[in-house]
Amino acid sequence: MSRYDLVTLLYKMLPLTASIKYISILTTLVLISINVVMGQNTTIDTRPNHEKIQMKQNAISYFTGLAIIPQVHDTKISSSETNYVSTIGLCYERKLSHFFSLRWMNEFELGQYFITVDDDFVERENVFITTILAQFEMLPWLSLFVGPGYEFEKNQSYYVIRSGIAAELNVANDWFVGPEISYDFKQEYQSVSIGLSIIKRF
Repeated sequence: MSRYDLVTLLYKMLPLTASIKYISILTTLVLISINVVMGQNTTIDTRPNHEKIQMKQNAISYFTGLAIIPQVHDTKISSSETNYVSTIGLCYERKLSHFFSLRWMNEFELGQYFITVDDDFVERENVFITTILAQFEMLPWLSLFVGPGYEFEKNQSYYVIRSGIAAELNVANDWFVGPEISYDFKQEYQSVSIGLSIIKRF
């Protein structure tokens, strides 16, 4: 059975909602990618004397946090105020040099709220966001990231531009914890996310 057939079979077997099916497929693709590159390190010239050093190229992380959506319509109290939605996510990172890497972030909002678009209320429920981020290492433990993405939702989907800052603190061997904060600029509204990642480098 090919990898494509495996992904298709998993999609048909899972009795999930449309949003969660997006996550299941993308998660499977991430795991396949990791399997292909597992154990591969690179040797790069990063020092003035051209000394060769090895570095871990790959990382996978689990993210949990809170999305803050200002000035949204709350269904329970029928008024506009800041809303807070729990989020979970899965991220794959590929380091291309000592100071630059690419991140593929997939995030799922666990909640429901309404936003105002042209004086109409638009429902947002279990939003799924996928982004491709360019990450720049400012310090050995601190990075900035920015990149485009897309927000999937059953009522209305939007393009996203995400930027933010992330820390990475070593706790044991190749395991890290990573607090981060990000800002999402979307077509009709904006949001801020704060959270913590558990990171495994390999």
